[in-house]
Amino acid sequence: MISRRWRIVFAVTMMTLVTACGGLDPGDLPPDSTISGTIVFAGGAAAWPPADSIREVRVVVFDTVPRVESDVIASVLRGTALFTDPLPQSVDSAVYSLLITAPPRRFEYIVVAALTGPNVFTDWTMLAVHAPVGRPQEPIAENISVGDQRIINFVVRFDSLPPQPFE
Repeated sequence: MISRRWRIVFAVTMMTLVTACGGLDPGDLPPDSTISGTIVFAGGAAAWPPADSIREVRVVVFDTVPRVESDVIASVLRGTALFTDPLPQSVDSAVYSLLITAPPRRFEYIVVAALTGPNVFTDWTMLAVHAPVGRPQEPIAENISVGDQRIINFVVRFDSLPPQPFE
């Protein structure tokens, strides 16, 4: 025979489960915010430097422009920079997509970055900057709101890289 106490526990559990159903509706989630686009490598796959000179390539968005090399990893660790998974190398072009967490957010510096040495803390080179054509020293800031689907395309020219923010 089931005791009265177990009946009460069962009744409370069932009421909790029934009332919680509406609170878990995935339709209540805000739409994702993303930055995505295509990176074109001028000169195609043949223009890439030797394979051992670039360890990985990513798109990185920063809340502020990094002023010293160590600011790159510090921004990532603080969560003020977001980055893609490593992108394909020695290709003509690559498509990327970056989920923006906790919008609204403002990004002052949006780049294609390459890890060019063994030190993940300091060996980063900016390959392309989201900036007006011909003016890479003037990065374009982007405000990303909830649900924004921003498209930003890049052209990487290995023979004329943009100014590095920490030079």
